[in-house]
Amino acid sequence: MTDENLEVIQSPDVVVADVRAMIKQTREGVSQIVNAGMTLLYWRIGKRIKSEVLENHLAEYGKEIVATLSQELTI
Repeated sequence: MTDENLEVIQSPDVVVADVRAMIKQTREGVSQIVNAGMTLLYWRIGKRIKSEVLENHLAEYGKEIVATLSQELTI
């Protein structure tokens, strides 16, 4: 008999614990991916605002533009 032919009989508690561990591990991985994606998104938005709205300057009118853009995005 080879190892491939052997079936390991596990108690329901072990199976439930394994499934919970798989769910937890997957949730943590997804969370890390989402956090990385959101960080990149915010960086790209900031870069776009700085280059196209503020034209790489920090002028007073730029503060108003950012506030207006923020209000429009909130809606």
